[in-house]
Amino acid sequence: VLTDDEAELGAAVVEMGASSAGEIDYLAQLARPDVGLVNNAGPAHLAGFGSQDGVARGKGEMFLALAPEAAAVINADDAYAPLWREYAGSRRIIDFGINQPAAVRAEAIDGSRFLLCTPAGEARVTLPLVGRHNIMNALAAAAAATALDIPLSQIAAGLAAAPAIKGRLDRRPALAGAWLLDDTYNANPNSLRAGLEVLAAEPGERWLELGPEAEALHAQAGEWALAAGVRRLFAVGRLAPAAAQRFGCHGECFDSKTALITRLAEDLRPGVTVLVKGSRSSGMEQVVEALLAAES
Repeated sequence: VLTDDEAELGAAVVEMGASSAGEIDYLAQLARPDVGLVNNAGPAHLAGFGSQDGVARGKGEMFLALAPEAAAVINADDAYAPLWREYAGSRRIIDFGINQPAAVRAEAIDGSRFLLCTPAGEARVTLPLVGRHNIMNALAAAAAATALDIPLSQIAAGLAAAPAIKGRLDRRPALAGAWLLDDTYNANPNSLRAGLEVLAAEPGERWLELGPEAEALHAQAGEWALAAGVRRLFAVGRLAPAAAQRFGCHGECFDSKTALITRLAEDLRPGVTVLVKGSRSSGMEQVVEALLAAES
């Protein structure tokens, strides 16, 4: 039910989440979007979808549900882009990407600065967010705005003013002159790799704190952290040993967040950046709050 003020809005952005087949179709039938966008298809909610192919098909329900006159915004870099193009059929497609040819793309990438290229022209953008994945998110937003004929100048200005979101790689000062990358909003393999990519670009010594999740993900996280140049890994929960063992001699595991916090509070020092990562249910934001510098 919309209030009078909401009813007068010219547009709305509706996020559609799903954990099994049929849910996106149901939501899209309710919302009837003019523009349908899928960011990517990663290995998340596999218990409900059955496989990553199932995730891609489930998210692709967005394009199947679009009205004939609606626009489909597709990630050209995603391996499932051909499937989604098939689902979009004769609907208007606006794709985005970095590695593959696309209508909306980023060129001359330098950190968070890039040249935004669209069918309407080009604009230089400095994104106030870190990570290549956020550039992809910016391209997705730009493609959706392009589908709605929003002027390029407004798109570039909006991207430049995008606010950081708490728990999404939010860089914050920690105890003893260290830094925290708060990425506690949620966790899946894709978001973990994105966080490690950002951590790897930080100066000085890099640590990783990992909350409880599936054993295979923990073991994989240990491998990825080591490959990314992480110096120390701290994992908490029943499956913590899987990550610590795969990481090697500088991996430690803890039975509780309290024990983890105590250990880190003793060891943090200037020149250290800690990435704190965990699923929504693991409550790793409690670790972040305990380790923040008082003046923050």
